[in-house]
Amino acid sequence: MNRRPIPADLADRLRAGADQCVLCGMCLPRCPTYTLDRNEAESPRGRIALIAALAEGRVDPEAAAPHLDRCLDCLACQDLCPAKVSYG
Repeated sequence: MNRRPIPADLADRLRAGADQCVLCGMCLPRCPTYTLDRNEAESPRGRIALIAALAEGRVDPEAAAPHLDRCLDCLACQDLCPAKVSYG
């Protein structure tokens, strides 16, 4: 495992963004990658959880990268988010 520390200012910004998510799941049916295989790590809220874990040093970046990289950046999740999480 290669856990390189994330700079503190970036970690704080990532945590603040992740804390906005209320885990309501409204994003799930709009996410193409989640819809394809129903894997939580392939959903917006799953990726937000991964980002929070990265910021806190709880997950290996190499393990999180495939899930983060599969996001299509379509922002369909952002358009309907009641918490107005700025996913992009």
